[in-house]
Amino acid sequence: MEEDIITDLTVLQDRLDKMIIRVEQRDFALQQFQALQTTLFTLNSLPEMIDSVLVQVKTFFELNTVSLVLLNAEAKISSYLNDYGYKYQQNQHLVLLNDAASITQELSHVAYIGGYDAAKHSVFFPHAKQKPSSIISIPLNRHGEYLGSLNIACDKTENFPSKLKLEFAAQLGFTVSICLENHLNFAIAQQAYRNEALVNVNNRRFLEQRLVEELERGQRSSHSLSCLMLDVAYPAQKNHQETAQLDAQVLLVVAETIKRQLRVADVFSYYEGKKFAAFLTNVSESILVAVIERLKTALTEQVINFANQIIPLTVSFGYACYLQQNTKLKEEQSHQQIALNLIATADTNLYNAKHKPAPQNKKITAA
Repeated sequence: MEEDIITDLTVLQDRLDKMIIRVEQRDFALQQFQALQTTLFTLNSLPEMIDSVLVQVKTFFELNTVSLVLLNAEAKISSYLNDYGYKYQQNQHLVLLNDAASITQELSHVAYIGGYDAAKHSVFFPHAKQKPSSIISIPLNRHGEYLGSLNIACDKTENFPSKLKLEFAAQLGFTVSICLENHLNFAIAQQAYRNEALVNVNNRRFLEQRLVEELERGQRSSHSLSCLMLDVAYPAQKNHQETAQLDAQVLLVVAETIKRQLRVADVFSYYEGKKFAAFLTNVSESILVAVIERLKTALTEQVINFANQIIPLTVSFGYACYLQQNTKLKEEQSHQQIALNLIATADTNLYNAKHKPAPQNKKITAA
């Protein structure tokens, strides 16, 4: 009887010891993870975040192969990294994708943990020297938008991270997504500030404010408002310094050309990147199309001489029209919401014009 009690106590003690070890391990892993989060939230720039993610995640999971895939639509990420002088081409663990076509719908929304499938996962590890045994792919999403993914590869199954570490995978993706969004927004703001000062025209905030004012003023009499978006493209230069110089020259020429083609009453502004926007009052859709053709002709006829070469401009347009009726707006349709919707619709149509042969520009009418 006494021996049975001693045996039971020994078993209980053994279980208690194992439980204490697991608690200590979890506490240590939690401390590591919190330290990782704190580090990521205190970084000052996009390049710092990229380098820190790759190093810190590798340390946390105790693995050698970690990659960060970022969606580089319209070369925005590479442009921001160039602004910081970051040589992203030399970082084999950073992958920039022009679009998300090579990422399946499932992988862009749900974390994947399991065996490596070259057809689906090679895009995450394009420079891997040998085929991984297992991988972890954590999608980075903010507000329903796919930003990229954080990926971890294991060369041998026995090296796969413990279940304890895997518990933090989803939270890690959330943390990196927030940090990435914050740094991208800051980079966008910096670039916009420099370009606004360069072209010496109104900015995006001014455009939105004036649209709201015009909607409020026009509520007393029916008239139309049209928002016009314009984007310019041209061949890239060999290095970032030359590209930056060319950008400055082109943006200034484009801004001056557009201002000469618009009426004094039209509101013209710099928007972002290589985009400009304007809104015109009391013009029919046919007149707006004629204005676009006039702008297109004026811009494509510009001779931009840079580094002993003529730089051709490709111009894309998108527009949206709003017919303001002499009726009260519904409560859910504030003037600000209508203004933002008008701009967003014109921006969407601009995107379609750049990527589809037959863009559909929409007309918006008050409810």
